[in-house]
Amino acid sequence: MSIKFYLSGLIEIKLLKWRRPRKGQNEALLHDYRYSYKVRTKKDGVVMDVTVCYKGFLALHGICARTLQTIQEQLKECGKVVRWKHKNRQHAISDETKNTIDDHIQYQYHQLQ
Repeated sequence: MSIKFYLSGLIEIKLLKWRRPRKGQNEALLHDYRYSYKVRTKKDGVVMDVTVCYKGFLALHGICARTLQTIQEQLKECGKVVRWKHKNRQHAISDETKNTIDDHIQYQYHQLQ
């Protein structure tokens, strides 16, 4: 998971200012953002970021295009990479049950004192 956070720091996202589609507006696949990719290197004891192309970024970091696409989508939506959390827990304890358990524990605790 930490690799996604590291890679997101090496991707710069910029909003496109203008477009020149070759096809009509209805047919063209228009993009709203442009990305620049960097690789962090150390030269003469100085850490520096070097701009690389898309395929170079994939190859140097050993990731697939889908992984990079996921990072890009998260950067567009949230501005940062977030953990995926799903809410499809079938056997999750409801808030009402949790409150009942807490009340029971508090009751038992006060009975012992």
